[in-house]
Amino acid sequence: MAKTDRRIVKTKRAIKNALARILVEKELIDITVAELCREADIDRKTFYTHYQGIHSVVEELEEGLFETFEGFIANVNASDMLNNPYLIFERISSAINADMDLYGYLMQLDGKNSIYARLLDIIIEKTAGLLSESGATDGELAAKFFVSGIMSVYRDWLMSDRTQSIEEVSRCLSRLCAFGMYGNNGAKP
Repeated sequence: MAKTDRRIVKTKRAIKNALARILVEKELIDITVAELCREADIDRKTFYTHYQGIHSVVEELEEGLFETFEGFIANVNASDMLNNPYLIFERISSAINADMDLYGYLMQLDGKNSIYARLLDIIIEKTAGLLSESGATDGELAAKFFVSGIMSVYRDWLMSDRTQSIEEVSRCLSRLCAFGMYGNNGAKP
């Protein structure tokens, strides 16, 4: 298996982060390659070495995010998720820690067509399927309730001063999912 060149990974990350920063201020259709290159501190030739255009950056970014989050759910069975929700939260924490800047910018995006909205829809759909498999009644409603709330907490955390660690936030969310509003008297999952 060929090893990925770290310079390529670093360049692509810079391009994706730059795109996410610009998307906070502008619509995708209004972003130019020149503007993206300036923000990423690369030249156009470097950009075109890796991408055909801005839409190919968006496609790769979305595909990577969707694969990551689908992987969280695909590798956990319903029973495990319901008995120990921290399994999922631990994976989410790890992904956010690996690329905190990118997730922070993406969570600031609003609108029906934002990456965040599409990611939310995918996670709700997968979670509803898991809940249905486990025999839960109202699986779709429960999935919307839990996933929307959880994603909102992560979104708020990413946009805050981050006084708590992402691991602390994940442990708290896990307790709330497993034990409800009153937790389990502070015991850690």
